[in-house]
Amino acid sequence: MSRRITLISAAAGAGKTYRLGTAVLDAVTAGGPPQSVLATTFTNRAAAELLGRARNRLLVGDLPLQALNLMLARIGTVNAVFGRILADFALQNGRSPVVSVIPESAQAAVFRIAADTCIQQHAPGLATLTERFGFFVAGVDWHTMLTELVAAARSNGILPEALGVSASRSIAGLLAALPAESPLGAAALDAELLAAAKQAIAVIGNNGDATKITRDALEVLEQAVGRLERRTATWGDCARLSKLTAAKASDPLLGPVRAAAAKHPAHPSLHEDIKTFVRTMFDAAAQSMRQVQDYKRSQGLVDFVDQEADALALLSDPVAARRVAGETKVLLVDEFQDTSPIQCVFR
Repeated sequence: MSRRITLISAAAGAGKTYRLGTAVLDAVTAGGPPQSVLATTFTNRAAAELLGRARNRLLVGDLPLQALNLMLARIGTVNAVFGRILADFALQNGRSPVVSVIPESAQAAVFRIAADTCIQQHAPGLATLTERFGFFVAGVDWHTMLTELVAAARSNGILPEALGVSASRSIAGLLAALPAESPLGAAALDAELLAAAKQAIAVIGNNGDATKITRDALEVLEQAVGRLERRTATWGDCARLSKLTAAKASDPLLGPVRAAAAKHPAHPSLHEDIKTFVRTMFDAAAQSMRQVQDYKRSQGLVDFVDQEADALALLSDPVAARRVAGETKVLLVDEFQDTSPIQCVFR
Protein backbone atom coordinates (compact mmCIF):
# COMPACT_ATOMS: atom_id res chain seq x y z
CA MET A 1 0.00 0.00 0.00
CA SER A 2 1.29 3.48 -0.86
CA ARG A 3 2.62 5.48 2.07
CA ARG A 4 1.84 8.85 0.47
CA ILE A 5 0.14 11.11 3.00
CA THR A 6 -1.94 14.18 2.12
CA LEU A 7 -2.87 16.64 4.88
CA ILE A 8 -5.81 18.96 4.35
CA SER A 9 -6.21 21.87 6.79
CA ALA A 10 -9.38 23.94 6.52
CA ALA A 11 -11.88 25.80 8.66
CA ALA A 12 -15.32 24.52 9.56
CA GLY A 13 -17.70 24.65 6.62
CA ALA A 14 -14.88 24.72 4.06
CA GLY A 15 -15.96 21.45 2.47
CA LYS A 16 -13.64 18.91 4.12
CA THR A 17 -16.29 16.17 4.07
CA TYR A 18 -16.93 16.83 0.38
CA ARG A 19 -13.18 16.58 -0.23
CA LEU A 20 -13.06 13.22 1.57
CA GLY A 21 -15.98 12.04 -0.54
CA THR A 22 -14.02 13.05 -3.64
CA ALA A 23 -11.06 10.98 -2.43
CA VAL A 24 -13.36 7.96 -2.05
CA LEU A 25 -14.86 8.57 -5.49
CA ASP A 26 -11.43 8.95 -7.11
CA ALA A 27 -10.20 5.71 -5.55
CA VAL A 28 -13.25 3.74 -6.69
CA THR A 29 -13.44 5.17 -10.21
CA ALA A 30 -9.73 4.41 -10.61
CA GLY A 31 -10.61 0.75 -10.24
CA GLY A 32 -10.08 0.23 -6.52
CA PRO A 33 -12.52 -2.08 -4.73
CA PRO A 34 -15.04 0.08 -2.82
CA GLN A 35 -14.73 -2.18 0.21
CA SER A 36 -11.00 -1.38 0.39
CA VAL A 37 -11.73 2.13 1.70
CA LEU A 38 -11.04 2.72 5.41
CA ALA A 39 -12.25 6.09 6.69
CA THR A 40 -12.57 7.33 10.26
CA THR A 41 -14.65 10.28 11.43
CA PHE A 42 -15.22 11.98 14.77
CA THR A 43 -18.98 11.42 14.93
CA ASN A 44 -21.51 8.92 13.62
CA ARG A 45 -23.26 11.76 11.84
CA ALA A 46 -20.09 12.67 9.95
CA ALA A 47 -19.57 9.02 8.99
CA ALA A 48 -23.13 8.74 7.66
CA GLU A 49 -22.69 11.98 5.74
CA LEU A 50 -19.41 10.83 4.18
CA LEU A 51 -20.79 7.44 3.18
CA GLY A 52 -24.06 8.89 1.90
CA ARG A 53 -22.43 11.56 -0.23
CA ALA A 54 -19.89 9.15 -1.70
CA ARG A 55 -22.59 6.61 -2.61
CA ASN A 56 -24.81 9.29 -4.17
CA ARG A 57 -21.96 10.50 -6.33
CA LEU A 58 -21.25 6.94 -7.44
CA LEU A 59 -24.91 6.47 -8.34
CA VAL A 60 -24.95 9.74 -10.27
CA GLY A 61 -21.84 8.50 -12.08
CA ASP A 62 -23.76 5.36 -13.09
CA LEU A 63 -21.77 3.07 -10.80
CA PRO A 64 -24.54 1.31 -8.83
CA LEU A 65 -22.53 -1.83 -8.04
CA GLN A 66 -19.67 0.23 -6.62
CA ALA A 67 -22.18 2.27 -4.59
CA LEU A 68 -23.59 -0.97 -3.19
CA ASN A 69 -20.16 -2.42 -2.34
CA LEU A 70 -19.16 0.79 -0.60
CA MET A 71 -21.52 -0.31 2.17
CA LEU A 72 -18.90 -2.99 2.94
CA ALA A 73 -16.15 -0.41 3.45
CA ARG A 74 -14.81 0.30 6.92
CA ILE A 75 -16.28 3.78 7.28
CA GLY A 76 -17.31 5.11 10.69
CA THR A 77 -16.04 6.63 13.90
CA VAL A 78 -12.63 5.45 15.07
CA ASN A 79 -14.25 3.07 17.52
CA ALA A 80 -16.78 1.78 15.01
CA VAL A 81 -13.96 0.95 12.59
CA PHE A 82 -11.93 -0.72 15.36
CA GLY A 83 -15.03 -2.71 16.27
CA ARG A 84 -15.38 -3.87 12.66
CA ILE A 85 -11.74 -4.97 12.51
CA LEU A 86 -12.02 -6.85 15.82
CA ALA A 87 -15.21 -8.56 14.64
CA ASP A 88 -13.50 -9.65 11.43
CA PHE A 89 -10.83 -11.46 13.47
CA ALA A 90 -13.04 -12.50 16.39
CA LEU A 91 -13.78 -16.12 15.52
CA GLN A 92 -10.20 -17.04 14.68
CA ASN A 93 -9.14 -15.50 17.99
CA GLY A 94 -11.75 -17.41 19.97
CA ARG A 95 -13.98 -14.40 20.64
CA SER A 96 -17.56 -13.57 19.88
CA PRO A 97 -17.97 -11.17 16.95
CA VAL A 98 -20.87 -9.57 18.86
CA VAL A 99 -19.94 -7.47 21.89
CA SER A 100 -21.82 -5.03 24.10
CA VAL A 101 -20.17 -1.63 23.88
CA ILE A 102 -20.87 0.65 26.83
CA PRO A 103 -22.40 3.93 25.57
CA GLU A 104 -20.37 6.99 26.42
CA SER A 105 -23.28 8.31 28.50
CA ALA A 106 -23.15 5.21 30.74
CA GLN A 107 -19.40 4.91 31.20
CA ALA A 108 -19.26 7.14 34.30
CA ALA A 109 -21.96 5.05 35.99
CA VAL A 110 -20.16 1.80 35.17
CA PHE A 111 -16.95 3.25 36.59
CA ARG A 112 -18.66 4.20 39.87
CA ILE A 113 -20.27 0.78 40.23
CA ALA A 114 -17.14 -1.20 39.38
CA ALA A 115 -14.71 0.94 41.36
CA ASP A 116 -16.95 1.41 44.40
CA THR A 117 -14.75 -0.72 46.69
CA CYS A 118 -11.65 1.24 45.75
CA ILE A 119 -13.41 4.59 46.11
CA GLN A 120 -14.71 3.68 49.56
CA GLN A 121 -11.28 2.47 50.65
CA HIS A 122 -9.49 5.68 49.71
CA ALA A 123 -12.31 8.14 50.45
CA PRO A 124 -11.42 9.03 54.09
CA GLY A 125 -7.78 9.85 53.38
CA LEU A 126 -8.46 11.71 50.15
CA ALA A 127 -11.33 13.67 51.71
CA THR A 128 -9.04 14.86 54.51
CA LEU A 129 -6.31 15.87 52.08
CA THR A 130 -8.66 17.65 49.68
CA GLU A 131 -10.10 19.62 52.58
CA ARG A 132 -6.60 20.62 53.70
CA PHE A 133 -5.77 21.73 50.16
CA GLY A 134 -9.01 23.68 49.97
CA PHE A 135 -10.30 21.83 46.93
CA PHE A 136 -13.90 22.08 48.14
CA VAL A 137 -13.66 25.87 48.22
CA ALA A 138 -12.23 25.85 44.70
CA GLY A 139 -15.00 23.55 43.49
CA VAL A 140 -12.60 20.67 42.79
CA ASP A 141 -13.87 17.13 43.42
CA TRP A 142 -11.35 14.32 43.94
CA HIS A 143 -13.83 11.82 42.48
CA THR A 144 -13.77 13.75 39.22
CA MET A 145 -9.97 14.01 39.39
CA LEU A 146 -9.72 10.23 39.82
CA THR A 147 -12.04 9.59 36.88
CA GLU A 148 -10.04 11.97 34.68
CA LEU A 149 -6.74 10.41 35.80
CA VAL A 150 -7.98 6.92 34.86
CA ALA A 151 -9.27 8.20 31.52
CA ALA A 152 -5.94 9.91 30.75
CA ALA A 153 -3.96 6.78 31.64
CA ARG A 154 -6.12 4.53 29.50
CA SER A 155 -6.23 6.85 26.47
CA ASN A 156 -2.42 7.01 26.58
CA GLY A 157 -2.08 3.24 26.82
CA ILE A 158 -0.57 3.38 30.33
CA LEU A 159 -1.09 0.16 32.26
CA PRO A 160 -2.01 0.16 35.98
CA GLU A 161 1.38 -1.20 37.00
CA ALA A 162 3.12 1.73 35.27
CA LEU A 163 1.24 4.43 37.18
CA GLY A 164 3.74 4.32 40.06
CA VAL A 165 6.36 5.83 37.75
CA SER A 166 3.89 8.52 36.69
CA ALA A 167 3.19 9.31 40.34
CA SER A 168 6.89 9.77 41.10
CA ARG A 169 7.29 12.11 38.13
CA SER A 170 4.23 14.10 39.16
CA ILE A 171 5.53 14.52 42.71
CA ALA A 172 8.95 15.56 41.48
CA GLY A 173 7.42 18.14 39.17
CA LEU A 174 5.20 19.63 41.86
CA LEU A 175 7.90 19.82 44.51
CA ALA A 176 10.31 21.39 42.03
CA ALA A 177 7.95 24.38 41.90
CA LEU A 178 8.20 24.84 45.69
CA PRO A 179 11.09 25.94 47.89
CA ALA A 180 12.97 23.25 49.77
CA GLU A 181 11.51 22.10 53.08
CA SER A 182 12.23 24.51 55.92
CA PRO A 183 14.83 23.30 58.44
CA LEU A 184 12.71 24.85 61.20
CA GLY A 185 10.29 21.94 61.09
CA ALA A 186 6.49 21.79 60.98
CA ALA A 187 5.86 22.40 64.70
CA ALA A 188 8.04 25.52 64.81
CA LEU A 189 6.40 27.03 61.71
CA ASP A 190 2.91 26.37 63.09
CA ALA A 191 3.83 27.89 66.46
CA GLU A 192 5.31 30.97 64.78
CA LEU A 193 2.16 31.60 62.75
CA LEU A 194 -0.15 31.01 65.72
CA ALA A 195 1.83 33.38 67.94
CA ALA A 196 1.93 36.08 65.26
CA ALA A 197 -1.83 35.82 64.69
CA LYS A 198 -2.61 36.02 68.42
CA GLN A 199 -0.31 39.01 68.83
CA ALA A 200 -1.93 40.81 65.91
CA ILE A 201 -5.40 40.21 67.35
CA ALA A 202 -4.34 41.55 70.74
CA VAL A 203 -2.70 44.70 69.36
CA ILE A 204 -5.16 45.57 66.58
CA GLY A 205 -8.14 44.78 68.79
CA ASN A 206 -7.06 47.55 71.18
CA ASN A 207 -5.78 50.25 68.82
CA GLY A 208 -9.17 51.80 68.13
CA ASP A 209 -9.23 50.94 64.40
CA ALA A 210 -12.92 50.35 63.64
CA THR A 211 -12.73 50.36 59.83
CA LYS A 212 -14.50 47.57 58.00
CA ILE A 213 -11.34 46.25 56.33
CA THR A 214 -9.65 45.95 59.71
CA ARG A 215 -12.68 44.31 61.33
CA ASP A 216 -12.75 41.81 58.46
CA ALA A 217 -9.04 41.12 58.95
CA LEU A 218 -9.59 40.49 62.67
CA GLU A 219 -12.37 38.04 61.84
CA VAL A 220 -10.06 36.15 59.47
CA LEU A 221 -7.35 36.09 62.15
CA GLU A 222 -9.70 34.80 64.84
CA GLN A 223 -10.98 32.02 62.60
CA ALA A 224 -7.43 31.07 61.66
CA VAL A 225 -6.32 30.97 65.29
CA GLY A 226 -9.19 28.62 66.12
CA ARG A 227 -8.27 26.27 63.29
CA LEU A 228 -4.56 26.42 64.11
CA GLU A 229 -5.28 25.52 67.71
CA ARG A 230 -7.57 22.66 66.64
CA ARG A 231 -5.00 21.58 64.03
CA THR A 232 -7.62 21.90 61.27
CA ALA A 233 -6.05 24.81 59.41
CA THR A 234 -5.82 24.42 55.64
CA TRP A 235 -3.11 25.48 53.24
CA GLY A 236 -5.64 27.92 51.90
CA ASP A 237 -5.72 29.58 55.33
CA CYS A 238 -1.96 30.10 55.12
CA ALA A 239 -2.25 31.55 51.64
CA ARG A 240 -4.95 34.00 52.75
CA LEU A 241 -3.01 35.07 55.82
CA SER A 242 0.07 35.71 53.70
CA LYS A 243 -1.93 38.35 51.78
CA LEU A 244 -4.07 39.71 54.63
CA THR A 245 -4.43 43.49 54.74
CA ALA A 246 -6.01 46.04 57.06
CA ALA A 247 -6.53 49.79 57.14
CA LYS A 248 -3.42 51.98 56.92
CA ALA A 249 -3.10 52.41 60.67
CA SER A 250 -3.25 48.68 61.40
CA ASP A 251 -1.75 47.11 58.30
CA PRO A 252 1.89 47.22 59.51
CA LEU A 253 0.82 45.19 62.54
CA LEU A 254 -0.08 42.34 60.19
CA GLY A 255 3.49 42.16 58.88
CA PRO A 256 4.59 39.33 61.19
CA VAL A 257 1.46 37.34 60.28
CA ARG A 258 2.07 37.73 56.56
CA ALA A 259 5.74 36.83 56.97
CA ALA A 260 4.99 33.70 58.99
CA ALA A 261 2.19 32.58 56.66
CA ALA A 262 4.35 33.18 53.59
CA LYS A 263 6.65 30.38 54.76
CA HIS A 264 3.96 27.76 54.08
CA PRO A 265 5.34 26.72 50.62
CA ALA A 266 8.39 25.38 52.52
CA HIS A 267 6.28 23.74 55.24
CA PRO A 268 7.32 20.08 55.61
CA SER A 269 3.70 19.05 56.13
CA LEU A 270 2.67 20.65 52.83
CA HIS A 271 5.37 18.70 51.02
CA GLU A 272 4.26 15.51 52.73
CA ASP A 273 0.59 16.18 51.93
CA ILE A 274 1.47 16.61 48.26
CA LYS A 275 3.38 13.34 48.20
CA THR A 276 0.61 11.47 50.01
CA PHE A 277 -2.16 12.91 47.86
CA VAL A 278 -0.44 12.17 44.54
CA ARG A 279 0.59 8.65 45.56
CA THR A 280 -2.89 7.89 46.88
CA MET A 281 -4.56 9.22 43.72
CA PHE A 282 -2.33 7.16 41.44
CA ASP A 283 -2.71 4.06 43.64
CA ALA A 284 -6.49 4.51 43.56
CA ALA A 285 -6.37 4.98 39.78
CA ALA A 286 -4.40 1.76 39.29
CA GLN A 287 -6.72 -0.18 41.61
CA SER A 288 -9.81 1.30 39.92
CA MET A 289 -8.54 0.36 36.47
CA ARG A 290 -8.11 -3.26 37.54
CA GLN A 291 -11.52 -3.41 39.24
CA VAL A 292 -13.32 -1.85 36.28
CA GLN A 293 -11.66 -4.24 33.82
CA ASP A 294 -12.60 -7.22 36.00
CA TYR A 295 -16.19 -5.98 36.21
CA LYS A 296 -16.52 -5.42 32.46
CA ARG A 297 -15.00 -8.82 31.73
CA SER A 298 -17.48 -10.51 34.08
CA GLN A 299 -20.38 -8.72 32.41
CA GLY A 300 -19.17 -9.19 28.83
CA LEU A 301 -18.82 -5.44 28.32
CA VAL A 302 -16.25 -3.29 26.54
CA ASP A 303 -15.86 0.46 26.19
CA PHE A 304 -14.26 2.59 23.49
CA VAL A 305 -10.78 2.45 24.99
CA ASP A 306 -11.03 -1.34 25.27
CA GLN A 307 -11.75 -1.47 21.55
CA GLU A 308 -8.73 0.70 20.83
CA ALA A 309 -6.44 -1.34 23.07
CA ASP A 310 -7.71 -4.65 21.66
CA ALA A 311 -7.31 -3.38 18.08
CA LEU A 312 -3.78 -2.23 18.87
CA ALA A 313 -2.94 -5.66 20.29
CA LEU A 314 -4.49 -7.34 17.26
CA LEU A 315 -2.61 -5.21 14.74
CA SER A 316 0.63 -5.79 16.61
CA ASP A 317 0.43 -9.28 15.13
CA PRO A 318 2.28 -9.06 11.77
CA VAL A 319 -0.12 -11.53 10.12
CA ALA A 320 -3.20 -9.52 11.11
CA ALA A 321 -1.50 -6.25 10.22
CA ARG A 322 -0.61 -7.50 6.74
CA ARG A 323 -4.15 -8.69 6.16
CA VAL A 324 -5.70 -5.35 7.13
CA ALA A 325 -3.09 -3.47 5.11
CA GLY A 326 -3.76 -5.68 2.10
CA GLU A 327 -7.48 -5.06 2.38
CA THR A 328 -7.02 -1.29 2.65
CA LYS A 329 -6.14 0.73 -0.44
CA VAL A 330 -7.26 4.15 0.80
CA LEU A 331 -7.08 5.41 4.40
CA LEU A 332 -8.90 8.64 5.26
CA VAL A 333 -8.97 10.38 8.65
CA ASP A 334 -11.45 13.16 9.38
CA GLU A 335 -10.86 15.61 12.26
CA PHE A 336 -7.35 14.30 12.97
CA GLN A 337 -6.81 17.00 15.63
CA ASP A 338 -9.27 15.13 17.87
CA THR A 339 -7.30 11.89 17.70
CA SER A 340 -6.31 10.50 21.10
CA PRO A 341 -2.72 9.35 21.80
CA ILE A 342 -3.57 5.66 21.65
CA GLN A 343 -5.42 6.18 18.34
CA CYS A 344 -2.32 7.85 16.89
CA VAL A 345 -0.54 4.51 17.07
CA PHE A 346 -2.73 3.31 14.21
CA ARG A 347 -1.88 6.20 11.89
